[in-house]
Amino acid sequence: MLPITMIDATGLETVQELADELGNRGIVLVAAGRRTEWRLWAKARGFETEARNIRIYSTLDSAISGYQYSEPGSADR
Repeated sequence: MLPITMIDATGLETVQELADELGNRGIVLVAAGRRTEWRLWAKARGFETEARNIRIYSTLDSAISGYQYSEPGSADR
């Protein structure tokens, strides 16, 4: 999310639709970068990332680590 500097209403609707569609398929939307900015922005606009099961990490490395440790059998890697 680092290249993103601003999200308008259309962008928010797109993220919501994407998260919902992926959720219907059993897929979790994961984003990396701008974690604090995104959470503050979303909270101010009533968009709850937790309700849509969106995981936001502060860096790409932390997203990869979080994904690896959440996968079944990851202790074997």
